Amino acid sequence: MNHADMTMGQFFSEQEKESFLKRLSDPKKSREMNSLQKTVASKSRLIPRSMISDGVREETRELLKSSVKDIIIHAWKTAERLQKYRDRETYPPDEVHVVTVGGYTIHSTQNPRIEVLLNGGHLDYVDFTVDIALVFEGAVLEIKDAKIISIKTGSCKGTCTISCEDVVLPGKETESVELPGKIDLGDGIPIGE
Repeated sequence: MNHADMTMGQFFSEQEKESFLKRLSDPKKSREMNSLQKTVASKSRLIPRSMISDGVREETRELLKSSVKDIIIHAWKTAERLQKYRDRETYPPDEVHVVTVGGYTIHSTQNPRIEVLLNGGHLDYVDFTVDIALVFEGAVLEIKDAKIISIKTGSCKGTCTISCEDVVLPGKETESVELPGKIDLGDGIPIGE
């Protein structure tokens, strides 16, 4: 597995994911689903409640397939310890600067949402909170012209928790995973933006 392949769903077993999806889509166990079904029922009695639950469950499955690559890139480009590389006098823009960073933790909270539409019009949202913590041992960044142009890591372990109001999919720490891959960032990601 490399960064490009790492998804939020990989932090959980299939059984944990299915249990979460089942609880999330059950209006007796999820205030969010109960509220959503009442909102839909107030607009149209023709839509079966099971269709609403099935739709949210499928969209949540897609959420679990989301890559963590963008979270990793954002965390590196805003890291305080890299801000000095924005000084183009000290770090000339035509040179590649190799920066080794050991024991670096990335913590990110994301708030994705599923938009519920009825006849093409906005009806409601289902909001999630995703907390991810990744611990990298031995990351190597290549920086040129105040931009990160590549990221290489040795190993990584992490946790991820996903919640939707009162329904929580608690994450457990993953095993340490060797990440032999390299993220090539093309023209680079500007530091500090």
